[in-house]
Amino acid sequence: NRKNHSAWVEASFDVSGYVPQLWNAVTGRIRPVSYRIEGGRTEVPLHLAPYGSIFVVFRKSAATSSKQLPKTPVRTLLTLHGPWHIAFARGLGAPSSIVLPHLASWTTSRIPGVKYFSGTATYTHTFNLNGSERAGRILLDLGNLDELARVSVNGKKVGLVWTPPFRLDITRYVHPGMNTLSIAVTNLWVNRLIGDQQPGVKHKYTFTIIPTYEPDAPLRTSGLLGPVHLQEVWAN
Repeated sequence: NRKNHSAWVEASFDVSGYVPQLWNAVTGRIRPVSYRIEGGRTEVPLHLAPYGSIFVVFRKSAATSSKQLPKTPVRTLLTLHGPWHIAFARGLGAPSSIVLPHLASWTTSRIPGVKYFSGTATYTHTFNLNGSERAGRILLDLGNLDELARVSVNGKKVGLVWTPPFRLDITRYVHPGMNTLSIAVTNLWVNRLIGDQQPGVKHKYTFTIIPTYEPDAPLRTSGLLGPVHLQEVWAN
């Protein structure tokens, strides 16, 4: 998918008589997919994430010429609103921590150390999960973020996300009642380089042989943007 949004693609393969599978190179997961064999070709509908890709592998002989899989039901359990506690990495110009009432790019902050921050900042939030509502797998959907995030739930590492959809399965990490979510977000060096070029700056946090950015260069959106949801998915 060469677009910045998810898209459905009807893929046509010069293969006949075999069942397609979807192989995810990031997670290692193999899953079935709907297909239709006709005219010596196999048609496969694919739902691709923004700029996403998937391996389509043909291994086993097909018993039927077509198969339509039911859609996977998904519902939103919770939307995680503020406040969010954010702790910034030391020695990079930002305060040790701030509290945001709602999620926003660091570049919108009135605090220069946050506005021009480059590095890792950890978001912490607690939420209450009603055990009686759980029946399927629980997914954490981070919405949008820049650039990558490492997620922990209740002190246990869940995984790393750096491409959309920014989503992780947290089923075995959550429990009924209060849970603690930790999201360590890392951005690019661009904003700090621009910040170090601002007029009147006495202490620079970066060093380059050749100045790369002018003081008025556009800042890169950074941090956790959300919205952050807990979703429940029922397997077919």
